[in-house]
Amino acid sequence: MTARILVMDDNESVRQSTAEILVLAGYEVGQATGPDEVLDRLAGERVDLLVLDLGVDRGGLRVLDEATELPRVIITSGTDYEFSDPRVCAFVSKPFAPDLFLSEVARCLRT
Repeated sequence: MTARILVMDDNESVRQSTAEILVLAGYEVGQATGPDEVLDRLAGERVDLLVLDLGVDRGGLRVLDEATELPRVIITSGTDYEFSDPRVCAFVSKPFAPDLFLSEVARCLRT
């Protein structure tokens, strides 16, 4: 079964390019603009991994707190985040190299 990944970023071009990178790598991808949309989609869809921008009005932090069962890759332009949550598999700084991003996604899906 193909892994299903949900990408949350309020920047449309970043969200779409991130989703495109994942689709080209063979993943099923959904997109969300904010935490409410992510949480609504999680209630009705199978999701194997979340890719979150924490800077979406700090809504990414809300998703971290509420979607506790899923592994997460954090994409952010900030560097001041530190988490000990074991489900935060990776931090990837924007802009990111697609190969690096995909290797982190694959690693997180294996754990």
